[in-house]
Formats: sequence, C-alpha cells, structure tokens
Amino acid sequence: MIDKPQINEIDDINAIPDFVFERFRIKRLPDHIEMVRNSQSIPGTEGGMRRVTGLNTDQTGSVNYFAGSNQRSHEVRNEKVHHVRRALTVPEMFGPSEGDVLAISWGSTRGALEEAIINCRKEGIKASGMHLRIVYPLPLMFKEIFAKFKKVVTVELAYGDSLKPAPLMMLLRSETLVDVRSLICRATGRPIRPKIIKEKIQELLR
Repeated sequence: MIDKPQINEIDDINAIPDFVFERFRIKRLPDHIEMVRNSQSIPGTEGGMRRVTGLNTDQTGSVNYFAGSNQRSHEVRNEKVHHVRRALTVPEMFGPSEGDVLAISWGSTRGALEEAIINCRKEGIKASGMHLRIVYPLPLMFKEIFAKFKKVVTVELAYGDSLKPAPLMMLLRSETLVDVRSLICRATGRPIRPKIIKEKIQELLR
C-alpha cells in the first residue's frame, strides 16, 4: 500500500521559494496578520475546542453581535485582502509601458495575447499587453498604468454583451473608474487566435 503524498502540507511558509512569488507577481506577506480570533484550536488538540460557525465572533471566539465587534470583524477580514493587494506588483507586460492601446487578459488567453502584441509591434502598431495571474484583488497601481495608454481593452474567454458586461472589463472599470472597453468576450469554449486579437486591435485604432 502506498501512502498518499502530503502535497498540501508545509511546515514553514518561509520555505516557499522566491520564484513562486515572482511567478504570481506578488511579494511575501507580513509575518503577522491580525485574525478575527486570537487563537484557534487545531482539530484534535486535547482539551481544545474549534468553533465552526457563520456567526460573528469576537477576539476570544465567542459569538458576539455587538456593533463594535461586528465592525471590527469586517475591518480585520478586509485588511487581510488589503495585505495581498499591497503585496501585488505590476503584472506581466508585453510591450512598452505606454502607447495607443493596452489589451488585458487573464487565464488561457495569455499566449494568444502575447503573440498578437508581438505581431502588432512588428507592423508599427503601438499596442501593449498585460496578463493577470491573480484577478482579485487587483494591484494598487492600475490607474497609473492605464493613464499611459489612449485606450484600455480586455480580451477574455467569458460572455459579455451590450447589457451584460464581460466580468474582467466590469471589474477593471469599477476598481479604476477608467473607461475600459471589451475587445473580445466570447464563451464559445474555443481558444482565441492571435490573428483575431490583432485584427480587433487594428479595427479599434482605425
């Protein structure tokens, strides 16, 4: 009988190599991040008790719905997300950091976007690309990056139409208040070809 490898276990998070963080464009998080509860017993700990509840709790883990405790819980939980946001660095870019158009992708569209941008640059089109490995939360510097381009568009394998905006486009608009438009948003289940992205960029800039 072969024991199942414990691939999800790690004794020390500091042992995670730097290239893992570099791949996802994120710095290491602070050593101490405040939690809603000060202590939490690991299941199986003798004499310990682990509460699993959807109810609001205070620092001791006791159910508490007083206004101050409820507000604190929201602040602590959101601050954990903010720690990640502050740690995110500039996503992977294809091409210069300024130009006529910036096309943003996520997921499986990475290779197609990179090839399309390379082909655009060969023809003198001032296009650049950005690929997100982490879609939420977003880095803090997006508004400054977008300001260096005349147009910002998204390329995504997700459905969108005139009444139902594509998800990445909608997220970027709400987070940055920049007029991000959808260049390609299709849910065909088929890959997007670089040629199609390039043609759409050319149409956009005519």
